[in-house]
Amino acid sequence: MFQENGGFDESSSSLHGGGGGITQAEDAFSQTHLPNSSNFSMEVQSYPQNDVAALAMELQHNLQIGADIQEMSAFNAERNMRLLLNDKYRALRTLVPSPTGNDRASIVDDAINYINELKRTVTLLKVLVEKKRCARERLEKPKQEENATVEGIESKCVGDMDPYNGSSHLCSWLHRKSKNTEVDVRIIDDEVTVKLVQQKRINCLLFVSKVLDELQLDLHHVAGGVIGDYYSYLFNSKICEGSTVYASAVANKVIEVVDKQCVAFPPTTTY
Repeated sequence: MFQENGGFDESSSSLHGGGGGITQAEDAFSQTHLPNSSNFSMEVQSYPQNDVAALAMELQHNLQIGADIQEMSAFNAERNMRLLLNDKYRALRTLVPSPTGNDRASIVDDAINYINELKRTVTLLKVLVEKKRCARERLEKPKQEENATVEGIESKCVGDMDPYNGSSHLCSWLHRKSKNTEVDVRIIDDEVTVKLVQQKRINCLLFVSKVLDELQLDLHHVAGGVIGDYYSYLFNSKICEGSTVYASAVANKVIEVVDKQCVAFPPTTTY
């Protein structure tokens, strides 16, 4: 296989038992097409980068969607809360007679005043019930105990006290107002005082006098004046014997009649 000079005898060597075996192997290897090294490396490096970028964009998109959903949920929750609160204010306004406005502050103020009025009415009714009960008891007791019993009844009255003479009286007070009218009613025993303030549209003396007459109030004195753009009236009357009058009934009726007449007449302007 080797020549004398130490060289390799190409004709006598073969990998598979024939001459030219190495040459055939080289030819077969050379015919195998491998991808270009530069193109191969670019394909391997570029594919993961595109994949990561796509995943990053998708993740960012999902995060944005989640943020939008969370923001929308918070907005819907706040909107529903506002709608519910507005419904409650509207329901509260329907419970108040003669509301003065549609804003929340007016509704709350009217509700507070109306609750205080109801408390005073309850107190007055309790006093009236106690007075009637004790009156029946007085009829059953001897005459000499009647004065002491009356004193005890009046001392147990839980109504307002008369601030003018310091004595105990059955007292009821109510202040009510509407858009154009303001009424203050005070009842002390059988005396009823009505203070009325209204815009300068009509002279309401005749209408209020008719209202007091319908409520079985005997009108004794009337005073009036002008304060800026408003009329101010003071009516002093007494409850007719045998009739029962409540401050809320007087105020509601006066406001109803006066406001009805004010709507029919436009406001007068003064120069």
